[in-house]
Parts: sequence; C-alpha cells; structure tokens
Amino acid sequence: MNLKHLYLHYVNIYHSALTVYLRFFSDSLCSALPVFLDVIRGPDRLPAQNHLKEMLKGKLHILQVDSTKVNALFMELSAHVVSINSEEKVIFVRFETFQEIWKFTTYYMIGFLGQCMENLLFDPTFWLSSFEDDVSIEVSIPEETLNLTYKRILMQEGGFMVWSNFR
Repeated sequence: MNLKHLYLHYVNIYHSALTVYLRFFSDSLCSALPVFLDVIRGPDRLPAQNHLKEMLKGKLHILQVDSTKVNALFMELSAHVVSINSEEKVIFVRFETFQEIWKFTTYYMIGFLGQCMENLLFDPTFWLSSFEDDVSIEVSIPEETLNLTYKRILMQEGGFMVWSNFR
C-alpha cells in the first residue's frame, strides 16, 4: 500500500468517525439557534410598555400561522426558519453551511437583523403613531448557543473538506 492510499484510508476512517459522532451527539450540540425579540424604547433601551410587547406577540402569532414573509426574510439573511414561538418571542433558525452562519451573524452584529425585524413586524401606521416614543426591536442571540452552532457546522464542513480534498 503506497503512502497516498494509506493517507486516504485514514481520511476515510476520520470521516466515518466524524459522521458517527455527529449522528449520535447532534442532539447535545445545538441544532437550532434561538433569535430572541423584544420591544424597547428610547436611546437608553428601556423596556417598552406592555401593550407594545403584546403587539409583538400578536405579530409573531400571525407569522406562526403564515410564515411566508418571515421565511423569505430569513432566507435573504442566510438562515432557515425552524419554528416561531410567539409567547416566548423567539424565532428558531438553522444553518446548513459555514457561509450562511457567518453572513447571518455579521448581519446580527451590525444591527441589520433588528432593522429587518422592525420592517417585518411594524407597519407604517405604527411607525407614524410611535415616532415620539423611539420604539425599536431588540434582537438577542445566546452567545454560547451561537458558538456551539459554529462548532457543529465547522465539524460537518471540516470533515467534508478533508474528505473531498484528498479523494
């Protein structure tokens, strides 16, 4: 057996082990990333009044029933909607590639995700009536869950890259 065949043999073993690991331990690693939403007001980012929070829950409940708009938005932001929980004000998303999660987190970090959610959830009449309140949507993503999602995708793609590059 020459050196190239031996190397390919070990790459096959690595790929098989990685596949088994991901199959059995994918539940412990986060498979869906929660995107928490909340209504805030003012430059101090104070919690909004209860009627605004209830309005957000109502808009999310509508999106649970007809998710066409939210699916289209998140596809543009390189994410795939898994589910929406209107009571907890959270949207669960997943990613298939490292490029998708990288783009999504970039949009999140620069504040673009919050602006997109405001445009989706608040209609023009709301903006005109709440102009003086300076109301906005705050988007938060748990950092630990985000890191686990990054690791899961890197493990999936890393094994694939090793497998495909030396085949």
